[in-house]
Amino acid sequence: MDLELRGHTVVVVGGAGGIGLATARGFACEGATVALWDRSDQLPALAHELSREHSTHVVGIAVDVTDEAAV
Repeated sequence: MDLELRGHTVVVVGGAGGIGLATARGFACEGATVALWDRSDQLPALAHELSREHSTHVVGIAVDVTDEAAV
């Protein structure tokens, strides 16, 4: 399925695991640029893995979205 996401950027909050990671994989598979927001220290490795697997740009941003000042 082509969702025509190539050239678009998406932010996935909670992207280091579970539904967030699955969502990020789906967007990356569709060619979107993906920004993973999560508190996980595994973000750099996950971003690199997704980027390599799907040949698209993925960046991991360590942030606690429950802290308004951090966002």
